[in-house]
Amino acid sequence: KLPTPVCHNGLSIDIMPLAKMVELWAVDFDASSFDYCTDQDDLRFRVNRVVDRNNDGVITPDDYVTTVPQFDSVQFVCSDVGLLVNIQFWVGDAAGNWDFCVTYVDVQDNNNACAGSRPASIVGTSKTETGAGVANVDVTISGDMNNMLTTVNDGNFAFNNLIEGNDYTVTPMRNDDVRNGVSTYDLALISKHVLSVERLDSPYKMTAADANQSGNISTLDLVAIRKVILWVANDFPNNTSWRFVDKDQILNPTNPFADAIKEVKNINNAADGFNKADFIAVKVGDVSGDAEPQDLNTIDERTF
Repeated sequence: KLPTPVCHNGLSIDIMPLAKMVELWAVDFDASSFDYCTDQDDLRFRVNRVVDRNNDGVITPDDYVTTVPQFDSVQFVCSDVGLLVNIQFWVGDAAGNWDFCVTYVDVQDNNNACAGSRPASIVGTSKTETGAGVANVDVTISGDMNNMLTTVNDGNFAFNNLIEGNDYTVTPMRNDDVRNGVSTYDLALISKHVLSVERLDSPYKMTAADANQSGNISTLDLVAIRKVILWVANDFPNNTSWRFVDKDQILNPTNPFADAIKEVKNINNAADGFNKADFIAVKVGDVSGDAEPQDLNTIDERTF
């Protein structure tokens, strides 16, 4: 029979000021592990970090290693401060059987040992007004780092290992499949809005109706959308197929064009830990919400 590992339900540690790191031994994670055939003092312990192999921000059983690691201890440094680091704690018996449990370490810096050296991260989402993640969004970061990530179906993105205190700009972009979600039904809804018969009920729908990005909704937008539907044109004039509005911007509910729509996120004096950059994705020409925002692409990272 395999031994029974019992982990402490989380540990908290503080970075050492001079070394700017701290080390925990495998035995530190043991709460009361036992085995029916091996004495308590003869149990063996190993430990390893759980790595997010899919880079999706979620630890799942697929991320656990299945072979016994050789590590007697695990180290934590300044880049771990503020994180809950997932740990896989292994217990072995005298017969060579091993089993594990999973716990975490809360890494703290109460003595400010890592001041000026802690990295920052910018994490965010590209989602529709109804909360659906948008894939194939090229999210660019500029400033101290120039990089680009392409979102998958959840619409999430993250830029890590940024420098605390620096300024960054995050810009999302998607300009493909212009006819996605665009139909004659959208023409009918926009026509009712133009004629004041039935107004569009959200500023994001109004932003979608402004097909030529003129800052108002008119018959010119209807003409531009009709050309796309009839395959006379393959894009909207002076516009992309998707627009991304800074989620923190409160748009005027009756006239979203009263102020300039913010389509980038400026992170000034980035704090250590997580900085947020969320966007509301708007499919231009689609006011009925029929656009398909997702596909099966995986995340792709490029540097330029």
